[in-house]
Amino acid sequence: MQDYISIAKEKLKNNIDLELVVILSSSGGAPRTTGAYMFVDSEAKSYGTVGGGTVEFKATKDARDLLLKKENLEKPYNLTMEAAENLGMVCGGNVNLRFTYLTNDEKSFKIIDELDKKTSNKSIVYIFGAGHVSMELTNVLDYIGYKVVIWDNREDFANANRFPNAKEIICGEFKKINKKINFTTDDFVVIMTRGHVSDYNCLTQVMRTNAGYIGMIGSSEKNKFVRDKAFSEGFTEVDFKNVHAPIGVQVGAETPEEIAISIACEIVLYKSKMENRRKYEAGKTLFDTCRDYKK
Repeated sequence: MQDYISIAKEKLKNNIDLELVVILSSSGGAPRTTGAYMFVDSEAKSYGTVGGGTVEFKATKDARDLLLKKENLEKPYNLTMEAAENLGMVCGGNVNLRFTYLTNDEKSFKIIDELDKKTSNKSIVYIFGAGHVSMELTNVLDYIGYKVVIWDNREDFANANRFPNAKEIICGEFKKINKKINFTTDDFVVIMTRGHVSDYNCLTQVMRTNAGYIGMIGSSEKNKFVRDKAFSEGFTEVDFKNVHAPIGVQVGAETPEEIAISIACEIVLYKSKMENRRKYEAGKTLFDTCRDYKK
């Protein structure tokens, strides 16, 4: 995923002024919601997006004009259903945008730092197991802005050569997870080790933590084995409330790349649910259909 914050800072350091465009509010079918942003330079080149289409086209032009004047502004944009249809778009919507002039000074860098704090993805995806699917999943998650931590007990698998996009790589015994990691409700856990026993050891350590989502790869037979064993050792249905197995949106995925995408889709679905995103309700039918299909 492109780091637009770093791009903006670098341009300012090189005395290239920018106009920052941020969505203050949105409604209707607007594709992006509050907090989405882009930077625009004097050549009307944008870094980031506030939704694309006509609104972004107009906003980019306005941003360039404001940049040349070194001005700030708040402005609403409205795309009616009729206008959207005439442009070949799916739906209309309203957005209120704030334009802020940025230059190479302390105030501008502070504005960018505050923006970064508000919009950065706080979620970490902990992947237990460093096989082929984990490699592909790490690449997909990095591309869409998630931080990934890899854990495996094999040095020849848990290394930076295989996982150049991982935030952290841990090589250690699976039985020591809770001594190393303190999970938060923002965190996702993906379990895909090389065997049933290792998967079980990981699952039983994370089930009673604060992790917001726990997913485990495997067949229905394997998952039944894990559940039965867990119940025999005192775990209950309550402990399984955040466990999703088999993991991933069921799209008939077969290759490591396809499986990785199906898992990433489920993670995005659950993050939307956790954050109560405005568009989550629109996707609820798809979400429920995916869950029912997996039963």
